[in-house]
Amino acid sequence: MSYFKMIKTENTDSQYEFWSQYRNQLTTYIKKGLEENCRKNSWVAIWGAGGCNDIDICELSKEYKLLLIDQDIDKLRSLREELGLGKEVCKVADVGFWTITDEDYEMFEALIMDGATIEEFQDYFADLINNMPEPIKLNTYNVDCSVAVGLASQLNARFAALLYLYKDKIKHIDINLMHEEINKLNQLATERLYISLRQLTKSLVITGYELCSCYSNSEAEDKANQLIKCFEKGIYGGDFLSGMEQNFIEVAGNEYWHKLMYKAII
Repeated sequence: MSYFKMIKTENTDSQYEFWSQYRNQLTTYIKKGLEENCRKNSWVAIWGAGGCNDIDICELSKEYKLLLIDQDIDKLRSLREELGLGKEVCKVADVGFWTITDEDYEMFEALIMDGATIEEFQDYFADLINNMPEPIKLNTYNVDCSVAVGLASQLNARFAALLYLYKDKIKHIDINLMHEEINKLNQLATERLYISLRQLTKSLVITGYELCSCYSNSEAEDKANQLIKCFEKGIYGGDFLSGMEQNFIEVAGNEYWHKLMYKAII
């Protein structure tokens, strides 16, 4: 399997009907947060919008204006046209906080196939970061609320996927060192996401991030019950992160995002 065959498996359009219950629950949660904290017809940014299979943007567009953010601008434009949303109520943008191109991933794949050393991989990652373009000036956009769900874990997932795909090609390398390099990328990527999100957003951030993989409903419910016990009760109501939730996070990238969210609340 090549890189381009691999990324075809990322398309979740076929899961639209299967995700209906999750999409309805998530959209309802977002609407409740907006109703309590934002004015009607204010701007709401959806970060990592993709095909919007997990959020019902048509439902949100009934009472709010939308800014869809993703690297694939053409896909966002096609989606907007398909849903019949006008440019005056639905903007699309790539804010460029973490720009890695198909060519960058192809180069990484080529290094694996060529049997590169750990030093060569380290040089590659360093060059990738140093040559990454600056994010766009965000004073062009301004939103009352930003929604970022399941994004932090995706920012460098293709590197990890390629490592797994070609694991037999990198047996000469200490895999722990490779994971360290990707972890560095994850930390930097989530920091850049956080900075851009804060610059763009005036009032409210709604975020969600995966903790771990569960193989049954009972296992998921057990994890959820354990997690709830970590939250701290607010003096005037509400549940707040305590920091202890960190112990449950097994999905790469989300441990850094959680730390940033916890510090923001503090």
